[in-house]
Amino acid sequence: MATYTYQGTYQDGTIILDEKPDDITNGRVTVLFLAAGDDANAETCAHDYVVERLIEQMETGIDFGGEHFNREAIYDRTIIREDRTR
Repeated sequence: MATYTYQGTYQDGTIILDEKPDDITNGRVTVLFLAAGDDANAETCAHDYVVERLIEQMETGIDFGGEHFNREAIYDRTIIREDRTR
């Protein structure tokens, strides 16, 4: 899942983006509210949020469809192959 970050403001139930996203007409969003006066940290907070989400997805696994593979078995085969070449 691709993630895009756009800055904007929230006023009376409406979110106003600073710029219109290119090539996006519909989509799900996650809104992260920053405390007043934290505008300087907006990019850092957004980056940290995206990194946290990516780590969560990596820990739980990202479903790309297809057959599930055993990561440990692949590592073991790789190590055995490396040992044979020495």
